[in-house]
Amino acid sequence: MRREAIALLVSSNALCKLPYLLNQAGYENKREARKHLYQKAKARSDPSRQLAAIPKAQGALLLTHHTSADAPQAGSLWLTRAIEHAMVVDSHPSDSIMGVSESMRKRLWWCILLRDRSICIGLRRRPQITSIRIDGCFDQLNESDFTDEMRSSRVHNYETKKKLFIAFQEQCNLALLLTELVCLIFTPGLAARRHLAPDEFCRHNERVENIRQSLLVWESHAQPAPSVMSQSGIYDPVSTLKSLTFMYYYAARVDLAQHAALLTEEHSNAPPFGKSYHLSIKQIACDLEAGMAGLTATMEYFSLNGNVEHLPLSVLAYAAMPLVLAAINLKISPSYLDFQKSQRTLDSISNIIRHSESLYDVTDVVAAGTSQILQLAYLVTKNMITASHSPSKPHKLHYRTALEGQSQQQSSYSCQAKNWVEAFIRIPRAYLLISTCVDYSLAFGHLPCGDSLPLSVRPLVSGNGIGRLPWTIRLRRDECYSSCQSDTTKDTDDVISVNDKLSNVTMPPDPFQKLLCEHEYIRPLRSPGMSSANLDIKNARERSEVNACYSKHVLSTLDDHELVGKPKHKMNLDFLDFDSN
Repeated sequence: MRREAIALLVSSNALCKLPYLLNQAGYENKREARKHLYQKAKARSDPSRQLAAIPKAQGALLLTHHTSADAPQAGSLWLTRAIEHAMVVDSHPSDSIMGVSESMRKRLWWCILLRDRSICIGLRRRPQITSIRIDGCFDQLNESDFTDEMRSSRVHNYETKKKLFIAFQEQCNLALLLTELVCLIFTPGLAARRHLAPDEFCRHNERVENIRQSLLVWESHAQPAPSVMSQSGIYDPVSTLKSLTFMYYYAARVDLAQHAALLTEEHSNAPPFGKSYHLSIKQIACDLEAGMAGLTATMEYFSLNGNVEHLPLSVLAYAAMPLVLAAINLKISPSYLDFQKSQRTLDSISNIIRHSESLYDVTDVVAAGTSQILQLAYLVTKNMITASHSPSKPHKLHYRTALEGQSQQQSSYSCQAKNWVEAFIRIPRAYLLISTCVDYSLAFGHLPCGDSLPLSVRPLVSGNGIGRLPWTIRLRRDECYSSCQSDTTKDTDDVISVNDKLSNVTMPPDPFQKLLCEHEYIRPLRSPGMSSANLDIKNARERSEVNACYSKHVLSTLDDHELVGKPKHKMNLDFLDFDSN
């Protein structure tokens, strides 16, 4: 069997577990086989080759499912090429000449739409399909469009195929529904207009509310998502497809809520807003909590049901924020039971990243970038979320939260926030600082500098918030400026990858990464080309400040709680303590 055929077999069929075939073909693992297959497929997709438009479109569409560390935006570029070839098919005067049936044409466009929505929602990229009024392209798919697959499958019987088709139809309906959302949030021209006139701001909020209601209506009519408690450990293709659909749904709700929160913060001092600001934040917090809870539950379902090896690469993007928020919850857990719950969630989501390392080489970059976001989450939690209730700081905490030139006073709370939702209600911009950094890194393939962030959260970086973004330590100003300039270019060769950025950064020990490593969640990653010496802290003052974070035990914070199910051995929680000085 040819080497390429083996790579195709193990890459396209998640149920194929034939390690001896990999060894026979000279591959060490599936990850290497996938990479080789992509390189071969990319070479054979040369536009100059004499192929019909349909196979070119189908090939480009398949290549959107692969992303490398060298070209983080390759998926979007392949999607553009697939759309171009599909338009050639549509422009041909006779389907019979090209041998393209109406069913094939419809299926091609629906697959393009689904990929576009997945990339938009997961990677915060601009939509490439902004209209659903293409003649005949998005007519409702019927069972007759899948006759061969329904009746002639050698893998699944007809009943399973029928269930898969119904689940696929629901995903298509959701993709159509998300058109207005992705156009509102991710279209560059609209997303950049943050400062709106009062009447425009009201109309914008009405659009957001209409989209929110339409999503809730879709959920009420959709088949329920599989429960985390219904785990069997057996791969179920129908449940997996349903869960992927709900992953897109919950992520869309999170994106919409974060968009509303950012817009609200940037208009918090607008005249028509006034007293309704706090009510708006609480409403957004409810939507954000519901969306994130559903997204987290979906990730836990994937992890606990043996589905990790069957998941597409795009799931890594959807796991980023649930992982970071689970780490924050673990950090500020008010009781041991809450600590255990957060720990299980963190373990489940990290399991997805760990298993993806054996399948996709880009996982190394994703994990490295996530480590830096976790460091940011630690600083935000330490300096902002817990600072207002610290016994050593009984005074009122002042920090910059509104637009430049405005100061807001945050009263001291009698107790610290019990979870990230309460922290969001108290200090929305602390959450938005983290979420916008995650969004930026997913959209552009590298971590942001301060000038790349929205105006409303920039003061938290340079003012009384965290002081600086962890990954910009000792970055030369011109390096940071050049990374900001790359945001506007479409040439992927100019995109600075996470590894390129981190290779020039000297980082202090990462408390959350230490947490993850000690619990065997994610093994520590070193950026290519980074020597062990570069990982050391050269500044003694910085070293002493960081070590102070680990110097005391946090068990005293749990004394007021009954530790139900306390382990037999004493748990080392040094890495969870904050510097209270």
